[in-house]
Amino acid sequence: PDYDVVAIVGYRTYPDTDVNGQVKDLNLAYDMLRNNFPNHTKITLVGHSSGAHIGLIHVVQQAEAKRKQQQQQQKIIMNNPPPYECYVSLSGPMNVSHHFDYEAARGVEELSPLQPVNGRTREALISNSPVMQIIMKQQQIQPELPIQNFLPRHMLFLHGIEDTTVPFTATAEAAYLIRSCGIHVDEIYVAKKGHEDVVVDLMYGEGTIVWNKVNTWLQQKKQDYYEKRTRNAY
Repeated sequence: PDYDVVAIVGYRTYPDTDVNGQVKDLNLAYDMLRNNFPNHTKITLVGHSSGAHIGLIHVVQQAEAKRKQQQQQQKIIMNNPPPYECYVSLSGPMNVSHHFDYEAARGVEELSPLQPVNGRTREALISNSPVMQIIMKQQQIQPELPIQNFLPRHMLFLHGIEDTTVPFTATAEAAYLIRSCGIHVDEIYVAKKGHEDVVVDLMYGEGTIVWNKVNTWLQQKKQDYYEKRTRNAY
């Protein structure tokens, strides 16, 4: 298609549901969008803070579902696009077990919905961390169907250096761990930007620092795709 479709997707928040219900909401939204726009196969998901966390769990679930589908068909489909082409995280806590420790050190763990949403045990916090989910799935599956074949081809983690709600080191750790699974991740760190600043910048649009950086990254990935397709045509 020669046009783009933009969808602003919401999900239920605490206390109406927990992390499982939130991811289910995104799964339902994904199915609806795919059914209504079947020709749009190059999908980008952008999430901020907990939205980035929930978004990546959703992405991992969609990737696993597609991997299992191919496994059941007992054949590897070449050039089969993953559910998402690109994923962009803005200031996301990708390891909620570590983020709980960070909140506890600040004395806000009882005020935060992180534990009631993701689980009150260490095991639950680890299992609901998308970075840990990727690592565990990478270790479990067959070598001919690695999880990275079904995850987004392009991933960007962006974080403000002045963020005190979710420290930028959370993004650095997450990107490092995902790369340890053989999955490429781009990182962008923005000076003088706090937790809310990055998403406000993106919403204000053209001319803001974050919008320019994210848009440049997306346009470059789009250009790379068309150049690759052109080369393959000859």
